[in-house]
Amino acid sequence: MGYDCAKAAENFAQKASLPFYSAKASNLLGILYYRKGDLIAALSHHKKALKLRAIINDKKGIAQSQTNLGNIYSE
Repeated sequence: MGYDCAKAAENFAQKASLPFYSAKASNLLGILYYRKGDLIAALSHHKKALKLRAIINDKKGIAQSQTNLGNIYSE
């Protein structure tokens, strides 16, 4: 259910051109894939979130993305 909600949020944010919410949806998808053990997919989603957060200068979000990426690389 969490995956379905995250995909719906991602689709809505992309259609509405809302990078802040696209980044949040990508972050959630990254966390879900990480918990599933799919580190490649998790890495992809967290990199996407980081890129969007850097574009909009979301410093708190950038820190969260960097932490999530560090967790993936430590695995």
